[in-house]
Amino acid sequence: MATLTRYPDENPESTSVDGRTYKNDNAVWATTHDAADSNGADDSGAGPSTSVGTGLQAGNYYIMRGFWLFDTSALGSGATVTAATFNLYVDTTENNDNDGDDWVNVVQSSPASNTAITTADYDQCGAVSNPTEGSTRKDISTDITTTAYNIWTLNATGLTWVSKTGITKLGLREGHDAINSAYAGANNTWDVLNSYFAEEAGTSELLNVSRFPP
Repeated sequence: MATLTRYPDENPESTSVDGRTYKNDNAVWATTHDAADSNGADDSGAGPSTSVGTGLQAGNYYIMRGFWLFDTSALGSGATVTAATFNLYVDTTENNDNDGDDWVNVVQSSPASNTAITTADYDQCGAVSNPTEGSTRKDISTDITTTAYNIWTLNATGLTWVSKTGITKLGLREGHDAINSAYAGANNTWDVLNSYFAEEAGTSELLNVSRFPP
């Protein structure tokens, strides 16, 4: 048994990327949630910055979806993936609509490019509503540790997302966004994770994949 550890490329990317796309320009939840494109994206900031979450900003709903891609081609087609964990260094959190839907979980993403995240990728972070979840949900108020790595262990479905010959494409969604339940916190409040990206030395997110044969 052996473990392969992979990180997204920092900017400028050559094989993989991490980043975020967000929409915060409309006061109607359905319009914000169901849009094909967002009004902002970033794949070159180091952070700590919001990487996933929902909220209400200046009277407009706010949804952030995060993307993490890993080059796992070194596994090889003959490998058997036995376990995998997604590890994210979280700096701070905010949790202002603590209603039980304030959780974060891993989904499978499908951005148009392996080396860039754009506004057009907004609807490519799992299904728009009720995306398939690749791990156990982490409640922002009870399951997230700040200034530390937080680990999502991929379930049987999540393991099938690990590419043995190419790029593994993951994302994170906050619960209100995932199940299409409007954020109900006060104006200018959020349920978010603020994390580092690959451009920040020493705190990058990583994917650990256990495989057989070694």
